[in-house]
Amino acid sequence: MKIKNTFLILITALFFLPQIIIAQFDKPIPPEKIEQMRAQRVAFLTDFLDLTVEEAQRFWPVYNEQQKKTDEIFKQKGELHRNLHLNIADLDEKELEEISDKLIEFEQQILEIKLESHKKYKKALPIKKLILFYQAEDKFKLELLKKIRDRPNRPPGF
Repeated sequence: MKIKNTFLILITALFFLPQIIIAQFDKPIPPEKIEQMRAQRVAFLTDFLDLTVEEAQRFWPVYNEQQKKTDEIFKQKGELHRNLHLNIADLDEKELEEISDKLIEFEQQILEIKLESHKKYKKALPIKKLILFYQAEDKFKLELLKKIRDRPNRPPGF
């Protein structure tokens, strides 16, 4: 039962991570912060996966392509969240429904990118390292959430 609860918490945290990060900012995240986070993620993955030269040559192009595609969706989603936050009182039911549908479409697009990338990762890495990659991604996100939670100036309720 404990593993099931931990798994549910992990899935919930991973689903809401982009929203948590976006919700803390009324303006977009500065590009230097994004680059710093990317560099930390790449360093973390590099260390965690211990890829051979050949594996790295196959893995990183797939990873970079996935990041580029998902970054664009997260950018659009973040803009939608910010606009919603600023204008929610002025929106009618139909507009709110359209926004909620668009948010789900973003999630669908992200899932499609992940599925496409998964097929490519399976060709780039041994299955054991692929599983380690997914674990490393989850671990990095959890550590990022912990940093956000432990910040001294974090918003109340986090």
